[in-house]
Amino acid sequence: MDRLTLMRSFKAVVERGTFAAGAEYLDLSNQQISKHVAALEQEVGVRLLERTTRRLALTEMGRQFYEGAIELLARQDELWSSMNESQKNVAGQLRLTAPQSYGDLVLAPLLPAFLESNPNIQLRLNLTDSYVDLIEAKVDAAVRIGELNDSSLVAAKIGETSLVFVASPDYLERVPPPKRPIDLQDHKTIVDRNYRGRQRWRLFENGQETRIAVDPHIEVNSPVAAKQFALAGQGIAMSPSFMVQDELSQGRLVSVLNEMSPSRLGIYVVYPSGTHLSPKVRAFVDFMRSAL
Repeated sequence: MDRLTLMRSFKAVVERGTFAAGAEYLDLSNQQISKHVAALEQEVGVRLLERTTRRLALTEMGRQFYEGAIELLARQDELWSSMNESQKNVAGQLRLTAPQSYGDLVLAPLLPAFLESNPNIQLRLNLTDSYVDLIEAKVDAAVRIGELNDSSLVAAKIGETSLVFVASPDYLERVPPPKRPIDLQDHKTIVDRNYRGRQRWRLFENGQETRIAVDPHIEVNSPVAAKQFALAGQGIAMSPSFMVQDELSQGRLVSVLNEMSPSRLGIYVVYPSGTHLSPKVRAFVDFMRSAL
């Protein structure tokens, strides 16, 4: 039993005058509240109440403890109240950073609804594919995709995306589509350097991982550029699904090796581990989890 619960039971007994009255006030049984007070006395190592057949009386140590308990429990109630009020009135600048393409294609269309729900937030959004040190840049949180290597950050997962292999119909008319992972080595490949495994593409077939070494025909540092080269028939690109979903639905790109699914990537909101999750960041995390 946690100490605050024991203290609340003790306080109720003292203020109501009897175990029965204290139990009724807290909606507990007489047996439960008696156990709470006994456990509290055992925890602090002194008798807090003198029990007689007619009345209860505080011991000297019990009175000191009661006065401290009143102050501590009042402060706790004020803290919960202020936190609840803060959650209802999320306000202030929310400084976020996210990858350029994800911010353009996913965040930017979603965030107006977030701001409608939280009108007192002032958004400061920095989109960049460069690594941002949150402490140095004074950023509240970052959206990151894929493997997280910075153990000093706390991560809240908000969703997932998958990697897909895509090429233009024109390219696949000129070169037979790959049927096995090893066939990728016979194709021109378009590699995005933002992907850590850029020259060893991972696939999963029947739960087994395969890594294929590729010699890039084109290497870029932007998923947008990789997509543009794929659309121009320059080869096969590995791309996050959110980047190419429109082109796939329009038939401008075709996915290949669908039976050998590439990796799924987690999407996270990360923030410094030395800070508590602020109401504004919590509101953003909750919104993104519901929106994705």
